[in-house]
Amino acid sequence: METIKTNNIMQRALAIVSRRKRISATNVLHSQLRRCLTVFDLTTLG
Repeated sequence: METIKTNNIMQRALAIVSRRKRISATNVLHSQLRRCLTVFDLTTLG
């Protein structure tokens, strides 16, 4: 029973970590897109 309990805890922790990684990856993508858009705006407006 103890091994099952620890496995559940590990699986939950791994799921949280993977979710956080996914969120941070999308955040990085969004920031890069925003940077590209601002550069594009500056070049077209300037």
